Amino acid sequence: MIQRCLLALLVTGFSLSVHSAAQCPQDIHALMAHLDMTEQYERIGFEVNHVGEHDKYSRSERYEPLLPAEQRWKLLELDGEMPNKKDQQKFASRRADQGNPLLGFLADIQPINFQLVSQTTSRLHYQFQPDQIEVGSGGKNSLDVSEYVRGSLTLLNDADIGCVLNINLSSPDSFSPRTGVKVKTFSLSNRFLLDDITGLFFPESSTLVLKGRAFLVAGFDVLNRATYSAVKLLPTSGKILDQIAEYHNTDISDGTTYTPGCGTSSDAIQPVTADCQAVSDQF
Repeated sequence: MIQRCLLALLVTGFSLSVHSAAQCPQDIHALMAHLDMTEQYERIGFEVNHVGEHDKYSRSERYEPLLPAEQRWKLLELDGEMPNKKDQQKFASRRADQGNPLLGFLADIQPINFQLVSQTTSRLHYQFQPDQIEVGSGGKNSLDVSEYVRGSLTLLNDADIGCVLNINLSSPDSFSPRTGVKVKTFSLSNRFLLDDITGLFFPESSTLVLKGRAFLVAGFDVLNRATYSAVKLLPTSGKILDQIAEYHNTDISDGTTYTPGCGTSSDAIQPVTADCQAVSDQF
């Protein structure tokens, strides 16, 4: 699996009030302006469901950022069944040195490295060279393929959906990152939606396509789709907490858990749908 390349969370710099909502950034500088606000990024927890279309597997995981490092990742389900002790141990070992995979991807890329390809009143399209992309299960089993791929970033201000951030990575040609390994096709597509209240881009989905051959292996053909759910800000504090309180015109205590699209789990603002309540109960 790809870990580090699954996008940093990006924060827009717009101030919110009870009568306003976060707006799509006007350019790449506005989008990158608050990358140093890592305190908020590090508070984002989620569940993610991976489905392998070709090799027919499924895996559900949960990431809880406030637990000790060795407990943050939990394997919830494997191929439709509860994982056994061996599965859990193998998963924990693979995830032991991994933080939030949504952090770090764009941290070292400066706006000058982005090239504006096209621009309209509702769409910005940039190209860039990624800093580091690792393919594999971690450690010695991972390959850095950053020199072989190119990046594409699109900001879309959709009238119905809102502000959508798409970041795609792909290889223009086949490449060999290691002796005995030939990658014919590589692409990774990530989609984020802007939350009106907090101004944070929260993850929605990711799709990985990987095809090629390896030494002593007939070939590999990977199509993995990851869907994020139960995305939460745990716990909300500081400026973001003030924005939520102002938007809802009510007092919210520090430590409140915030769910995009559902509100908070405080007594003052309860989730309004059954789905939102289910999400609240999971954490």
